[in-house]
Amino acid sequence: MLETAGLPHHYASADAETLQDRAWVENQWAIGRLRARDHEHGALLVLDEVQKVTAWSEVIKRLWDEDSAAGLVNAGLEVFYWRDRGLEVDYVVRRGRAVAAFEVKSGWSKGTHTGLDAFRRAVHPAHALLIGWNGIPLKEFFDRPVTGWFG
Repeated sequence: MLETAGLPHHYASADAETLQDRAWVENQWAIGRLRARDHEHGALLVLDEVQKVTAWSEVIKRLWDEDSAAGLVNAGLEVFYWRDRGLEVDYVVRRGRAVAAFEVKSGWSKGTHTGLDAFRRAVHPAHALLIGWNGIPLKEFFDRPVTGWFG
């Protein structure tokens, strides 16, 4: 099935005789990054049985955030993280004098919009976008260059 996807890919299984740890997830991600580096549409990383790795979701979230921020910086944008009194926004991006905020949600959670709402009230950005759950669909967001969300 991976071969028919038309993308470079990497498959690894955490269902091995030796216990896999967070470093294993990071190493697999690094291999995926290498596979994606030279392909216009990225690559497919499949980590079978990853739920067996302790704290795997935190590692994946951190790596995803690192790569997302790097993509924004590579697009010539300044990237910041905003936090105030326990409320936060995933990405605050500045292009010239224009500021945009991006909050990414993979599922519902209590207080889903509170950080984004607080940022809107405090900063009055050109755009404050909720991406994913109850917001702009991921495909729609990624089909448009990030600089296109500024105006």
